[in-house]
Amino acid sequence: MVNAAPINIIENFISPQTCKYLIESYKNSFFENENTNDNVLAGPSLGLDQAWTIGPTNTFPSTDKKDKDKTISSDIFTHVLQSMKYYVSKETGYEVDLRTVFLSKMVAGAKLQEHYDNYDPDGTPFHPYGTNSDVLNKIGFKSDFSALLYLNEDYDGGEIEFTQYDLKLKPKPGTFIFFKGDMNTRHLVHEVKSGERINLVTFFWESEYRKKYFEELSKQN
Repeated sequence: MVNAAPINIIENFISPQTCKYLIESYKNSFFENENTNDNVLAGPSLGLDQAWTIGPTNTFPSTDKKDKDKTISSDIFTHVLQSMKYYVSKETGYEVDLRTVFLSKMVAGAKLQEHYDNYDPDGTPFHPYGTNSDVLNKIGFKSDFSALLYLNEDYDGGEIEFTQYDLKLKPKPGTFIFFKGDMNTRHLVHEVKSGERINLVTFFWESEYRKKYFEELSKQN
C-alpha cells in the first residue's frame, strides 16, 4: 500500500480480470441522473437505508444479465465492498460502515471541478445526499471517508489530482484509493478526452456516528 499524505492507495485490490468481468456484467446498467454532472452516468447503487447492511442477505444490485452471471457479479461486488470496509477501518483506526455506493461512468467531456467531498469551497460543511439535515445539525457534523475502486484504464484524460499534494494519478484497474473527505483532501478529475472512465464510488461513515444518526432519526419520526 502507498500512503501519500492522507491518501491511501492500494494497487491490485482486485484483479484486472475481475474488473473486466464486472464492467461487462454492468455495461448496460448506466443511465443519466439529475444528481450527476454532465457526461457522467450513474449505475446501480445502494443508498443510506441499505448500504450499511451490505452482506450475504443484502447484496449489491444485480445486473441485467441472467442466471449465474447475475448472481456472481452481484456477489463479487458485495465481497469487494466488505473488503473495502475492512481496509478503511484498519488503516484509519475507525470502525466504519458503508453510507452509500454507486457505479460511475464518465464519458468524453466529463470532468469534476476542484472540490472537497464534504465541504463547500468556503469551508462550510454540507450534508450528504439523502441525509436528514435536522438530524445532522442535532448530532453535529462529521466528515465521511471517500473510497474509489478503479475498474478500467482504456480512456484518455480523466486523471484524479489531489492539488494540495501535487499528486496526479491515472490508477490502473483494480486500484483502491481512500481518504477522509475533509479540507485536507481537495481534488479534481481532469476531463475525459476519449473512452469511458468507470469506477465504484463509495462513502463510509464512522459506525458510532451512523448509530447516533439513526437513533436521532427514529426520535424525529
